[in-house]
Amino acid sequence: MNKNALELSYKLYGDLSLNRSLTQKEKQLEAINHWAGYSGALKTGLFLNTLYFFPDAGSTNQRVGKYVKTMEYNPE
Repeated sequence: MNKNALELSYKLYGDLSLNRSLTQKEKQLEAINHWAGYSGALKTGLFLNTLYFFPDAGSTNQRVGKYVKTMEYNPE
């Protein structure tokens, strides 16, 4: 992961110190550097135990679009 993308993500979601929306350039950086996410058993997600691949990118993204996926994953 790109160091700048990691710091940006931490400020946005971790310590909440960013205090603003992402710029378009920052959104593009996040799209190719945020590889995966897991929601656990949240009832607010598309599935229970949702696993996301490149959640900040769309399927039209030229670099990672073919890897964009959302699926249910139960680790048990």
